[in-house]
Amino acid sequence: MLISIVGAVAEMPIEPNTRPVPKPPPLGSDAGKRALETQPDTSAAMARQNDGSRAWQGHIDNLSGLQRRYRIGAARLA
Repeated sequence: MLISIVGAVAEMPIEPNTRPVPKPPPLGSDAGKRALETQPDTSAAMARQNDGSRAWQGHIDNLSGLQRRYRIGAARLA
């Protein structure tokens, strides 16, 4: 049965990817300027991400001594 499935898959034609690729707007056009204005501010996103990671600094899972104990215990169980 496996051979018949493999044979059927091998006989299927491979179709090329025919999706159109969007072209960037011409430089200096109004549409291009609007597209740049609507992109999200990455610095604000990075600041939020950094604030989120800072909140976990005192969390029990982030204490290095306890992490070592967890890893040793997990290694013994495995």
